[in-house]
Amino acid sequence: MQPTFADAPDLALKAYAEAGFHVEPDVLAHGLCDRLVEIANEFPARKQGDFRTVLQPHRREDAFLQALRHAGVTRILRLILGAEIAGIQTQFFYCQPGTPGFQPHQDNRYVNAPRGTFASAWVALTDVSPQNGGLILYPGSHKEPLLDVEEVAFEETPLQDANAMRLRCVIPVKYKPLDLYLKKGTAAFFDGHTVHASHPNTSNGPRYALLMTYVRRGVSFTPGKYAQRDSVSID
Repeated sequence: MQPTFADAPDLALKAYAEAGFHVEPDVLAHGLCDRLVEIANEFPARKQGDFRTVLQPHRREDAFLQALRHAGVTRILRLILGAEIAGIQTQFFYCQPGTPGFQPHQDNRYVNAPRGTFASAWVALTDVSPQNGGLILYPGSHKEPLLDVEEVAFEETPLQDANAMRLRCVIPVKYKPLDLYLKKGTAAFFDGHTVHASHPNTSNGPRYALLMTYVRRGVSFTPGKYAQRDSVSID
């Protein structure tokens, strides 16, 4: 059994430091998961058939801001980052059937926060498996610097953001992919240097998820041309 922050925080933190990620069950209540999905399905772009990633939904709807500040998430992030924290980004993923997966990447290539000061919580809003677009993690890869990247041929689609498909990082062969199976409300926490990707959704149903990213309070980071990241108070 993997240690959890709910039952054995010291062991969970030690395991996170070694692997670069941690899976914590029952972080968000099912009712909140359903509410976030319901709200996102009412966004105008979604109504027009655009299922690409929604950037910064916490700026549109208070329910997403409440999720970013959720005590079950932020308590763990404070332990992981070893300090008080600030939120900097939220992303909602529709991942409809047929959605291509994300290429392997490290989030800190885009955020550029100081090493060890940036981490994310990827929350399953429905049950997640490799068949419906599940996460792929590369344990231990957080110990690497920012890896080289290479361009990948891709086709434009209203199901997936082009930035998810056009670049992939070059992963040292010693790191092996690990598929995550996540129950609804479970959160996968991972370091900004941990290489991760996702499978295409080959199932008949959507795979909804919410990504929330955090830094140690006061550190520098890159806002980004499209993401326009900004520090959000968690208190």
